[in-house]
Amino acid sequence: MDGSTAALVAFLHAMPGSGKTYLIDRWLYLRQQRTKEAGVSDSAFFVVELLLDRSRKYAAEALRDELAAKLRITGIDPDAALRARLSGGFLRIENVDSLDAAHAVAGLIQRLNGCRVIVSGRWFDRGAVPARWRERPVGLLSPDQAAEQFIEEIGQSSWDELTQEQQEAVVTRTARLPLAIHLASAFLRKGKSVEWLLERLTSLTLQDVDDPRFGQSVLTVMVDELLTSLERTLRNQPWLADVDGLLHGFHRLGFAHPGGIGSSLAAAVSGLSSADLDDLLTEADSLHLIEREPGTDRFRLHPLIADRLTADIDREPADEAVTDWFCERLPAPADQTVHNTAWHEIHAEFDTLVSWLGWLSGSSQEGSHKGTKAQRSGTISCFRVGRVRSMHYSFVPLCLRVSTLSASNVPVRGSAGSTARTGRG
Repeated sequence: MDGSTAALVAFLHAMPGSGKTYLIDRWLYLRQQRTKEAGVSDSAFFVVELLLDRSRKYAAEALRDELAAKLRITGIDPDAALRARLSGGFLRIENVDSLDAAHAVAGLIQRLNGCRVIVSGRWFDRGAVPARWRERPVGLLSPDQAAEQFIEEIGQSSWDELTQEQQEAVVTRTARLPLAIHLASAFLRKGKSVEWLLERLTSLTLQDVDDPRFGQSVLTVMVDELLTSLERTLRNQPWLADVDGLLHGFHRLGFAHPGGIGSSLAAAVSGLSSADLDDLLTEADSLHLIEREPGTDRFRLHPLIADRLTADIDREPADEAVTDWFCERLPAPADQTVHNTAWHEIHAEFDTLVSWLGWLSGSSQEGSHKGTKAQRSGTISCFRVGRVRSMHYSFVPLCLRVSTLSASNVPVRGSAGSTARTGRG
């Protein structure tokens, strides 16, 4: 990767569950506090997030188009417009977990020369990291820090009930990884004994705590035990008629956008009713398998948990559900109307919408098929309509690629191509 034009780029890398996201959150919070103390308005401090979907393959131009859509950037020079919009703020890119993703991100950063970018992910190759990137590995928590997190998770009184030997053992056996401690705490909060927890953690095939693979083994065991506990809890609730369906629906939610998902789209992706979804999420939340957004109906899954959920299932039904969900809410060519409820739901799933259009614009046969379906439902032409136009004119580059892929399959009236030529969204 050529990093010659990259500037002001911080790159944090570590294994999953090591607290990269928390570390960035904390750094940005402290930075914002210093900005306030300096008498600078809050509006002068802003962060733009770009969360990569680990199941997708990205190119630099596609990432640029998605970022432009996210920021409502329009015009013939989106690179310059992005540089101007991001000036003074921070672009935060997460889930850079593969070499392909790293190449795409490096290409995007070249286009954003001079912008401040924070990159984080699992991928790391010392010889491939651009020289001007400030690379930092994220280390494990110290024993004291790990103990402090346990206290925050389960409370001081519960922590004090453990013997010193037990405290030292759970700190060591959770590999001092923030995610492992968070998941282990779910068991303790649900009433499991520390002896039970340590028995599970000492049953690992890999016992060398200094082995870099040990932490991954701990996380795998924790997630599997939590999923087993979820199944057991659901099967003990006699009013739930189809527990297998609930569990399969939860696994399908692993395909949701890493930035989070609301209850309406989640019901579609999971194939569950609203009531069944609510029962499922209540139990999953109590086991720390999901992270709810306070005050909303939205939640997200940690990428490692999502990976585990989707390891052995087909993605196709989840993608079909997302396509159907958007197509049901976006206007048909003859309608030209987006109803208020549908508009609110679409707006709430903005990140998924951006990612969905980016996926539709991909070169795969599957993506082309979905592009055809979206056009039949009027999805592409909707970007010419009223309020949709004012918000989504910046989707034209993505829509153009969808239209190009599908043009040979279905005629489209009022396509994004004509929209781009006339200069109207």
